[in-house]
Amino acid sequence: MSLFDMFKATASIMSQNRLLEAVAGQVNEVRFLAYLDIAGDMAKRMGNS
Repeated sequence: MSLFDMFKATASIMSQNRLLEAVAGQVNEVRFLAYLDIAGDMAKRMGNS
């Protein structure tokens, strides 16, 4: 695994964690969810799954 691949993998994991925390309501990431085109009701449904 090259250094570039390792950085890409790390960035992907960080983005996924940020999304999961926002959906779960642990942090207020309204702008991030809006950027991903995830509305509040969709985030609530994803958080309850």
